[in-house]
Amino acid sequence: RKDASETIKKWLKKGKMVGWADTEDVESINFVRDLYRRGVVVASIPEGKPGLMAMEINKTKAKVKPVIEDGRLRLDISIKAWGEYDEQVGVPGNVHVDKKFIDKSEKQFARVIEEQCYRTIRKMQKEFKADVFQFNRILRAREPAYWDEIKEKWDNTIFPKLEINLNVEVKIKL
Repeated sequence: RKDASETIKKWLKKGKMVGWADTEDVESINFVRDLYRRGVVVASIPEGKPGLMAMEINKTKAKVKPVIEDGRLRLDISIKAWGEYDEQVGVPGNVHVDKKFIDKSEKQFARVIEEQCYRTIRKMQKEFKADVFQFNRILRAREPAYWDEIKEKWDNTIFPKLEINLNVEVKIKL
């Protein structure tokens, strides 16, 4: 299965394969790790109207900030995406693409990216207990003393239960 597809990746944990990733997982990991370069995100038309819309993303920026409060760790992740409104399909009649529509669309695309990233994060935490996001490296670099205290418990205790706050912003260029 080594060359099955570029979009299928195997997850390794301590040198052993623990599972396979689909396109959505790889995309999410790239968003969180600030490696996402270009792509298309599809979302429902805002306000429950029928149809789908697409946005072509041409730039992203992600930041992961470890926060330690009362001895408890959480990660605050900020993802920003910029791009262009691409198209809409399955829409009866015309949807007027104005500033109000774009504002609502930005929120809708942000929700899609956020939900997708949360799904992948939870999957890696609960199913695989595999830190493919390299949060451990970020923590070790930014909070070395805290890392030394928890590193032995990271894989099986800390990472699987780690609180993660995700904030996604999308900006569409008209």
